[in-house]
Amino acid sequence: MWNIIIDKDLNYPIDVTFNGLKVNYVPVSDDVIEVNCNDWPEFINQANSDFPSNIEISISMDLTELNTICSILYVRREKNKKYTRLLCMYPNVNWSSKWNGSLLVGNMAEQAVYTNLLLEDYDAQPKYNEDPYIIYNRNLKASETIEDQLLLALKEVNSAASQSEIALGNLVWKKEYEINEKLFSIEVVFPLLRRMGFLSVRYNHGSKEYGKDFVFSEITKFNVVINNAIQVKAGNINGGVKSQIDEIIGQLEDAFSLPYRELGSEGNKYISNFYVIISGLFTENAKEKIIYKIPKELKGSIFFIDRYKILELIDKYWNNYSDLYEHSMKL
Repeated sequence: MWNIIIDKDLNYPIDVTFNGLKVNYVPVSDDVIEVNCNDWPEFINQANSDFPSNIEISISMDLTELNTICSILYVRREKNKKYTRLLCMYPNVNWSSKWNGSLLVGNMAEQAVYTNLLLEDYDAQPKYNEDPYIIYNRNLKASETIEDQLLLALKEVNSAASQSEIALGNLVWKKEYEINEKLFSIEVVFPLLRRMGFLSVRYNHGSKEYGKDFVFSEITKFNVVINNAIQVKAGNINGGVKSQIDEIIGQLEDAFSLPYRELGSEGNKYISNFYVIISGLFTENAKEKIIYKIPKELKGSIFFIDRYKILELIDKYWNNYSDLYEHSMKL
């Protein structure tokens, strides 16, 4: 249990104890103290510590081995709600990038809506020769240890930085995309959807909702918002007995009839269109099954996108298709 004594006149913390033991701390401001949590594993290993209200604790952890763009971690509770604040400054000795700080931080701010992090503040072009920075917030769950959640938050920040680096540059097709579904999803499908201008793009990170690896929205020319879903597969898809195409077709009715929930919004959402995107090609017998086995009432709402189509979309929305196509054919 934390116990922090505040000087009423100075409105400043003057004594800090944790579980009855005195804590060495550094006062940063009237509501921020810095604690070296390398010396306090009991704190970061607790699932739901009795965290003090309206005080922010700067987590002094060694971030060198974590290869993170994050510079400083904070934990705070306001009105019984705990969250971590992540300050990322660039350049950062633990994170190397070919992009300058202004470009990287600016793009991370633009892409923040596509992450599980809440953008609090950023400055891509600070004055007085200061470093560009971005600050994210992430809510903490009582059921997990603070350490686990901090590490998860760091992972999400690194992912956000990596996605921005991909978005800033041209994509070079990797052979791994044809065998690694997660890599294909993160490095190709996710940033491509954002470049195409879709709204509320969410990647389910392996937690599939009835075949929905991605969900996203778009506004039609009639100014109507419709919701869509994508199922991603790596490599070629064939139409043999008990093949992946049978599995995909078998999930179609559930994908349309069962709703999903979007973070931060109320109510269920249903999809209007379903896309199957693969990093390979559909074989001839797979195409036959697609033609004859899809329920008639769903035809016109289901689309199959193979590698060639993905390359065309990348050419239109991302970079030079001819160079990418030639490179992919050489692999």
